[in-house]
Amino acid sequence: MPRTARRKSETGIYHLILRGINRQTIFANEEDAIKFIQTLEKYQKKSEFKLYAYCLMSNHVHLLMKEEKEACLELDEKKKWKDQEAIELIKYVCQINHCNELQNLDREKQGAYLKQLCTEGLSVRQISRITGIGRWVIQKAVKS
Repeated sequence: MPRTARRKSETGIYHLILRGINRQTIFANEEDAIKFIQTLEKYQKKSEFKLYAYCLMSNHVHLLMKEEKEACLELDEKKKWKDQEAIELIKYVCQINHCNELQNLDREKQGAYLKQLCTEGLSVRQISRITGIGRWVIQKAVKS
C-alpha cells in the first residue's frame, strides 16, 4: 500500500533521508562521497536551496535543507498516465489503430508525434514500453 503524500512545510525546511535499496552500500569509498557532495553543490547552485547540514554514512544520507527561490522540492505536477489512458492517447494523437503502428511511420512524422506525446505528459519510458520504440529514438525526437 502506498504511503500518503507528505505535506508541504510552512517553513520550507525539510529533513531528507536517502538510502540504498535494501540498505545497500551507496558510498563504497571516499571518492563516492566526494562525488555525491560535488553533485549536491552543483544542484544547490542550480536550484538555489539552502543546505544547513548533511551526514553521509555508508548506506544512507541525511540532509537538512530549505527551499529558497525555486520550489526545488515541489512534486512533479505532470499528470501520471495509466497505461490504458496512455494507449488511448497515443492512438488518438497519432491517428492509428494499434500503438505498434507508430514504428512504421516515416521518421519525420514519427518524431513529431513522439514530441507531442512527451508534451502531453507521457514519459519516454512509458512511450517506449507501449510502442516498442527505443528510448534513444524517442529522446532524439524530443530534443530535435
